[in-house]
Parts: sequence; C-alpha cells; structure tokens
Amino acid sequence: MAVVRRQGPFNVILVCLADRYIFARMINTKDIRVSHISFKDIKPWLLYKHYAHRIPSISYSFGLFIDNELQAVCSFGHPVAHTLVKNVLGGEYQENVMELNRLCANEGLPRNTLSYFVSRCLKQLPPPC
Repeated sequence: MAVVRRQGPFNVILVCLADRYIFARMINTKDIRVSHISFKDIKPWLLYKHYAHRIPSISYSFGLFIDNELQAVCSFGHPVAHTLVKNVLGGEYQENVMELNRLCANEGLPRNTLSYFVSRCLKQLPPPC
C-alpha cells in the first residue's frame, strides 16, 4: 500500500510494509515539467504501454517529465465519430472538436499527478479558431 504525504514543496511516497512506512520516493514539484513531445517519443508508449496497443489520430502530444525522465504521455486528436460531432454541434464547429484520446503513465506516480498533467496539457492546447 502506498501513501502520499505533502511536506512543503515535496510529495513523499511512503510504502507500507508490515505496518511500517518506508520512504520510497520524494518528488520536488519544481522537477515536474510538461511539454510537447514528438510522434517518435509517444509511439512506443502507445504501442507497448497503453492497453489498446494501437495509435489513434494524434494532433497534439505531451509528455510529463520528472527529473528529465519521461513518466507519462497524453495525446489529443480529432474524434473518430465525425457524424456524432456533426449531429451534436451542427457541423459548424466540427473542425474545432478535439478529444483526449490517450493517457498513459508509469506506475508509482504520486496521487493526483495525472490530474495535474492533464490540466497542464489542456492549458498548452492552442485556442480554437
């Protein structure tokens, strides 16, 4: 069982073994970086780590780096169900619709790390035309 406790600017992950907490990992929030990544960087994650093992339509892809090591990926693209989007929005805004189509991360990240990651990705998406 893992427990995450906040101590100042650090997230501390504690692992419970035999009713004792043992220090496992400490992450300084200043060491977390979210940035655009290329298709060649996201492709292995989607093919080998994501449960679908296939690559969707990707327009924008982002990576979560902790201590300059890629820990999670998130991709956005146009939805497959074009007719659904057209029926809901009337076709006027169909080109502006994006969906989060993949989110994949290493195990053992602190709680709420992926929520933080997705919020930073959404802020980096360009505004619709």
